[in-house]
Amino acid sequence: MNRPLTLLKTLIMECSEQLGTSTTRCVQTLEERFAHEGFSFFTITLPRLCDWLESGLELGYCSSPPLGFKRKPGTCLPAFLQGFTSLVFEDTGMLRHNSSVEAIDFFRQITRFFKKLKIACSDEREAAAERRFIALELEMQNYDGIVTRDDPILDEVCKLIGRIFSDFNPESLVCRHGPGVTADRLAHNERLTIRSFPRSALACFPLEEHCVPNYLHYEDLQDITILEDNELSPVRVVFVPKTSTTPRVIAIEPSYMQYMQQSLRDYIYTTLERRKPTKGRVNFSDQSINRALARKASLDRSLATPI
Repeated sequence: MNRPLTLLKTLIMECSEQLGTSTTRCVQTLEERFAHEGFSFFTITLPRLCDWLESGLELGYCSSPPLGFKRKPGTCLPAFLQGFTSLVFEDTGMLRHNSSVEAIDFFRQITRFFKKLKIACSDEREAAAERRFIALELEMQNYDGIVTRDDPILDEVCKLIGRIFSDFNPESLVCRHGPGVTADRLAHNERLTIRSFPRSALACFPLEEHCVPNYLHYEDLQDITILEDNELSPVRVVFVPKTSTTPRVIAIEPSYMQYMQQSLRDYIYTTLERRKPTKGRVNFSDQSINRALARKASLDRSLATPI
């Protein structure tokens, strides 16, 4: 249990040594808060301090430290890791014209070191995430798809989506099994034989075109069980580690649903990547384009969302 604490203490001391600052008090604070708050101080609280720093870099000045951190007397800076932040901001909170890039880099390493640690959230946080998931599902069941208020932005988005996918043809879809797990817990080779299929999907995914490899296997179609809506297998809701603040709640579909969903995924990905205006802006297979656009946005704000 003390190994993560030792690791972070060592990181702080090595970084401060390279900057020529003292962190004796910071290491003591780290030990005290870890003893009192446990892993949540590393995975939840410290990353908030990094958010504070990045906001200050974005705005050109910093505000008071986030909740949970004392302020260094007479300044806008947090007392914790003040040896780093004092090389980035003036005591007034204004960004220094010669801010230390090394101090920023070390500060981010320290405060975000355990942010993505793949450990399960507490039972309370998982229960809260599950309640939000269920509430959203119930809300969507009552949604009739009609927008009653005027929304010019939504209208334009709908028109844009309509133009991009104007040539959609279900007959062009090619079903395939995905790499992920399924609600019916079938192994990858077991999914190759379709055992059941929803009746509601037959109009877009005829059995003879999607559930057998060729006409020589048409006799196998009689072995497929056609499921009515009330016979469909439920999804399996699970928690996937994201951050310690909240888990990612996902619904694992039955294999026959995943089989159809992969065909829609392929069509949507390909269409968005090849058709204007999303071509070159929405990318799934080539992340280098996204990296270049993100870098441009951070440099000139031309592609960034206003604060």
